[in-house]
Amino acid sequence: MNLRELELCLESSWGRDTCYSSMREGWSRDNPANGQCTATSLVVKDYFGGDIIFCFAITPNGGREPHFFNRLKDGDVDLTRRQFPDGTVFVEERVMEKEHILSMPNGVTDRYTILKERTQQALRVC
Repeated sequence: MNLRELELCLESSWGRDTCYSSMREGWSRDNPANGQCTATSLVVKDYFGGDIIFCFAITPNGGREPHFFNRLKDGDVDLTRRQFPDGTVFVEERVMEKEHILSMPNGVTDRYTILKERTQQALRVC
């Protein structure tokens, strides 16, 4: 399996139930990456290792959103970047441990578990 195969399986596995709870109303098949960064970064780490990076996404209209992505030995991997408009900048990066992320509230562990299971099923089909 390569990163592109994992990306396709993750995308097909995203749903409202794997979306960050406060962003669920804005989730749709038109913007499936919306609210998926935490669970997605955890699954990418499971398959490819590396670090999970936490930062803030500053949107062109001045919005400030927490965001997670992966830093692998070959570079950064942000499979949910497209949830943000062009012109968004990412600031205050720091490495977060998987165990710390899983201890966070708002159903992180449940969303991660659902996404991980769906992705594993999708990978079996590919």
